[in-house]
Amino acid sequence: MLFGVIHQGYELWFRLLNGDCLGAGTALRRVLLVEDVLHHQLACLETMSPEGFIEFRSPLTPASGFDR
Repeated sequence: MLFGVIHQGYELWFRLLNGDCLGAGTALRRVLLVEDVLHHQLACLETMSPEGFIEFRSPLTPASGFDR
């Protein structure tokens, strides 16, 4: 469950970052905040053992961040 929630969160945050933010201070601040959230989510995901990741990930094959 932890992997699924964080992985989906990452996909949503990356979609948000894909917009054009050149010259837009508000958008740039948002990007910095989103990157900070991603960093903290990764720290949480790092608490999952490699075995726990494989146990969770294997049944999801071939799903990836590119599947929509």
